[in-house]
Amino acid sequence: MRKLVLAALVAGAAIAMPGTASAALSFSGTSCSMADIQMATSATQFCVGYYDGNLSSNATSGDQTSALAALGLTFPNAFTSAAQKLDKAIDTTKLTPTFINFDTLLYGTTYIGIHWGNIPNPGPGHGGPLENNITAFYKFDAGTTGLDKIMLTTANNSISNAILYKTGSATVAPPVPEPATWAMMIGGFGLAGGAMRRRKTNLSFA
Repeated sequence: MRKLVLAALVAGAAIAMPGTASAALSFSGTSCSMADIQMATSATQFCVGYYDGNLSSNATSGDQTSALAALGLTFPNAFTSAAQKLDKAIDTTKLTPTFINFDTLLYGTTYIGIHWGNIPNPGPGHGGPLENNITAFYKFDAGTTGLDKIMLTTANNSISNAILYKTGSATVAPPVPEPATWAMMIGGFGLAGGAMRRRKTNLSFA
């Protein structure tokens, strides 16, 4: 009986204990803009942020996942599902103050995240100009010809990390048949029609 009571108390305590708090995005106090990345005008351009912190690591995947969901992209784990991750300290030729150059060409609807490392963060309690660590997430149409580089504005000239989460692939139009091919196709249809006529059986009625 005593064991039963102890088990019930342990179970009740476990239920009463609060669960582990999930990551929550913290808005920095100012909003991102599609002008950050100098994209051509498109109906499918959106961004969310700026959020406090460098949200470009596996430890912040929950925040990344939530931000991308706001843009319409669902991942169970955004960081591990990402196509490529760039770090300024390592990818010095791919991540510069003026452009981002991922290893793959970008097509169609594309999702990226950018950590701006040292730009004004006017939110309350953020210490004034040139405080580090704000992140934004962008959705845009990269077009059909294959976008090589994402050009950045000079206003946000302190990029530290960039993540490519998802992009489309090149669409190849079916080849248009050449005149000789058309002639062969038409000739083949003609031969097939002639063969069918020869196979007809004449029926006679008494």
